[in-house]
Amino acid sequence: MPEQIIDIPFYMEKLRSLWQQQAAQEGYIPSPQEPLSSAAGRLAGRLFIAGALFGLPSFLLGVRLWAADGMPLDQRLQRLFLYIPAAAIVAFAAARWAGMNYLIHLQEYVVPGILFIAAMVHFNHSKGGILPHAEMRS
Repeated sequence: MPEQIIDIPFYMEKLRSLWQQQAAQEGYIPSPQEPLSSAAGRLAGRLFIAGALFGLPSFLLGVRLWAADGMPLDQRLQRLFLYIPAAAIVAFAAARWAGMNYLIHLQEYVVPGILFIAAMVHFNHSKGGILPHAEMRS
């Protein structure tokens, strides 16, 4: 079987050149931003796939190590809540480095903050106290 029959990039390039040829015959001239946005879209897709492939095993390993730690759930939530601002700062720095004009708004912390407070009140209330480590004070 010839190699060109199963060569997918060969046929993709043929279809792309045919489309470009037909579009040029009809008077269409692509803007300079079109190839750039297409390249940016491909890069974003590849980065997403790479992040999913490398991030998911790391996440699962972290969950297993976290479960093996034996720490109470309220302390885990406190530690997790402390990582949220650090992750936001890293994301902010990456966006600035990429040249995007991204601002961190207070509303982006409202939902995690409310969830954290609700979880802390629930778990501390179920232990008999309202404040963290209330059983140690009495």
